[in-house]
Amino acid sequence: MARKECTQAGQNTDVLFRFLVQSAKDRAIFGIDLQGHIISWNPGAEHIKGWRADEVLGQHFRMLFPEDSRQQGCPEAELGEAFQTGHFRGEEPRLRKDGSLFIAEVDLWLLRDDTGHPCGFVKVTQDITERKQAEEERAVLLARERAAHAEAEAERLKLYAIFEQAPVGIAIFQGPHHVIQYANPIQRRFWELEDEEVRGRPISEVLPEELGPAVIASACDPVFQQGQSRVFTEERFQFTRRDTGEQVERYFNFTHVPMRALDGTVEGFMGVAWDVTDAVRAHQRAEALTRQLQDRVDFEQQLIGIVSHDLRTPLNAIHLTVSAMARREELDARSAQSVLRIQAAVHRAAHLVGDLLDFTRARLGGGIPIAPRAADLHQVARQVLDQVDAAHPGRTLRVQERGDANGHWDPERLAQVVQNLVTNALKYSPESSPVQVTTRGEGEWVCLSVHNPGPPIP
Repeated sequence: MARKECTQAGQNTDVLFRFLVQSAKDRAIFGIDLQGHIISWNPGAEHIKGWRADEVLGQHFRMLFPEDSRQQGCPEAELGEAFQTGHFRGEEPRLRKDGSLFIAEVDLWLLRDDTGHPCGFVKVTQDITERKQAEEERAVLLARERAAHAEAEAERLKLYAIFEQAPVGIAIFQGPHHVIQYANPIQRRFWELEDEEVRGRPISEVLPEELGPAVIASACDPVFQQGQSRVFTEERFQFTRRDTGEQVERYFNFTHVPMRALDGTVEGFMGVAWDVTDAVRAHQRAEALTRQLQDRVDFEQQLIGIVSHDLRTPLNAIHLTVSAMARREELDARSAQSVLRIQAAVHRAAHLVGDLLDFTRARLGGGIPIAPRAADLHQVARQVLDQVDAAHPGRTLRVQERGDANGHWDPERLAQVVQNLVTNALKYSPESSPVQVTTRGEGEWVCLSVHNPGPPIP
């Protein structure tokens, strides 16, 4: 009874196995004898490989391999490994009836009879072409992603290397609390902190207490909340140095630019700052100097007005009075001499006023005005010498005139030149020595020479 039940159970198992083999459409399942000939062929094998059972039964299973695999001995190698180890597994190209290739996942098992002796093989093949293509595509995508990440990381490192060498302060802030992700050496120097003291900390913990709230409210929160860049120029900061406790004043230009995620949301912002304290102070000094210069110009303009009006007016009055006195016939010799001396003094004062005006105009950058007109150098020199002679009654002035000395020039300026030269000649020569003044015309040129016997001016 027990033997009969066991026999029945074995038959049922065989039936179930054959049913499973025949119903498997996504796997090629077939049997192979010890020499490699195909002895069974399920519908899944026909579906995957294309051959009907009557086309393959009795054929060596090497027919299922591509030509290059057959030449390399792959069929025999698979049988050998399965025979030695009981199982072979691999992923290899296989051939369809139409000549096309597909990627197969292969399992080859060694079968044994009831006595344990090898009696054949069973092979299960699954078409994994699409899966392999998907895996390859995924591998390509992963490789591209890794390459993109590597490239991005390389660019990030390159960018950070540039940041490290930049002559301005650069910092990157993240999130609504403006946590410092990066700060280059210049920026850390502004904060007077080391890298480990700033990285990962919100800016409120880094800025001096007297600056933090105002800077965050005006320069940080609006950029993060509104997503718009902000530019600040010559911002003045007063704070206490961390190391010495000294109160300092600094000026900075800085820009905050929002940084966005792929979806456009603001993740943080980057700040770029540079210290312009020296430039601002230099500008302030320049403005102060400009104001001082303007004050001086205003004073000198006022001086010109005083000299032109308040000094020349009484001099003109004195000159007119003395000229009228000089024309009076009843003057005795002594009075006439006094009048002449007064006239000479008035002339000297007028020349001094003129020199002062010229000097002031030159300092103001306006230059000395020139008014050319027809004039005779001989006559200009004689008039000047008459005035100088009256002012120096004890000196001898000699005049020599040659040729035509008419020309087109400013006689007042020429008179200044003659007077300065003659006055210097008198000043730097012995009182007993004469001063020789020569004017001569030479074609298109005129020449003025003043000579004294004293030592030359060094």
